[in-house]
Amino acid sequence: MVALIGLSTLAAVLTLIFRFSVEAATLRATIGTTLVLSGLTSAWFIWVRSTRTRQVSDLLLLVAVLTLTSAQFVFFAAPAIADSHSPDRDAAIPLIAHLEAAGMFAAAALARRRLVSTRRQATALLATPVLGAVAVGVGALLIYGDSAWYGPDAHPGSTTTAQAVALTVPGAFLMLVAAIGFVRRSLRQRDMSIGLLGAAAILLAAAWSHSLLVSRVTANSVSGHDCLCVAASGLILLVAFSSHTQLKRAQADEATAAERRRLVCELHDGMAQDLAFIATYAEHLVQDFGPEHPLTVAARRALAASRGVIVDLSASDARNAASALRTVADELSTRHGVRITVEADGEALTTRIREAVVGIAREAIVNAIQHGQAQHISVSLETRNDTLTLRISDDGRGLRKGISVDQNRGFGIRAMRERAAAIGGDLIVDERNDGGVTVEAVVT
Repeated sequence: MVALIGLSTLAAVLTLIFRFSVEAATLRATIGTTLVLSGLTSAWFIWVRSTRTRQVSDLLLLVAVLTLTSAQFVFFAAPAIADSHSPDRDAAIPLIAHLEAAGMFAAAALARRRLVSTRRQATALLATPVLGAVAVGVGALLIYGDSAWYGPDAHPGSTTTAQAVALTVPGAFLMLVAAIGFVRRSLRQRDMSIGLLGAAAILLAAAWSHSLLVSRVTANSVSGHDCLCVAASGLILLVAFSSHTQLKRAQADEATAAERRRLVCELHDGMAQDLAFIATYAEHLVQDFGPEHPLTVAARRALAASRGVIVDLSASDARNAASALRTVADELSTRHGVRITVEADGEALTTRIREAVVGIAREAIVNAIQHGQAQHISVSLETRNDTLTLRISDDGRGLRKGISVDQNRGFGIRAMRERAAAIGGDLIVDERNDGGVTVEAVVT
């Protein structure tokens, strides 16, 4: 993100230094159409996200994108495509629309994570800035007449006016404020995609400033302004699509979590209760047949397995990987009477990676208890330099003779290797010099 923001700033500065402008009506029409289509697509993605999140910032961003897209279509793309009389870049109405969009961008960047609770609030939030911009535009038409729509002299070749400066400079300033706000939000929320909106805001601020520095820019001109607008539109579309993808993934994870909760309830209220009943009465057989009677052993194993599944499913809904590991460790520690310590940084992981991490940890702990006779097991999870490391160490008697760490031997080790490989990682199993085994899963 930092590199992209730096590149955007560099591109903006270079475009302002090496200013250019050429007359190319066909190319300008193509650029205008591209900007409109890109803006509409971005607005649709943002709208879908806003209906789900109901956050004020998402709705404000939606208004900003729609305002920019509408201004691009009405004032530039449509007249260029129809080859009709196009407004000049110094016209007041398009600049008012840009100023309105800049204000919405800044508000979206600085807004706190507040929710819109009712549809009426959402309608008011969307309609108020639009109606305000329309009112200002109508006022400009009444005051300046056709010059507010077509520009100061109603023909190509107009130069920068005080009116254009008065409307453009605040818009560029608000875009820079928005850029700072988006970058701060991205760092605070650890969401790098939000930082791309900051890069887009920098490009738009430079694009509008470019129009002031280049003279004789008309609606049919192609200049650095257009290049910067295309780049900013592409970044906004990328962020909107990324947010839409994240939303779909979150919905899928939520559906999976709901199914897990249903299974937990069914197991806990059904099979686990029945197995507990069987295990309780099977203990009476100990007096007659000893503690290793097949019925008693089978009941204990089935009950332990069902409870383990319940704990694993419940751990999948934990708020982070650290909580999930502690849930599993507490269950195994209570059941087997061993000491298990967990040290984890709690870094947020995707559901798929979290499930694999919990599965590897559970398998390694059970192996250490059942095969290594371990009494103390330590579990650590850390992320450093984009590398995730899960380490399970025990004080047991090490690997049993005949059990190889080769991936083709040992079901438990093979299962852990498969889980690690499924998330793009490697599994390392080593015997410690002081006894015991260390299992390490590394995911880059």
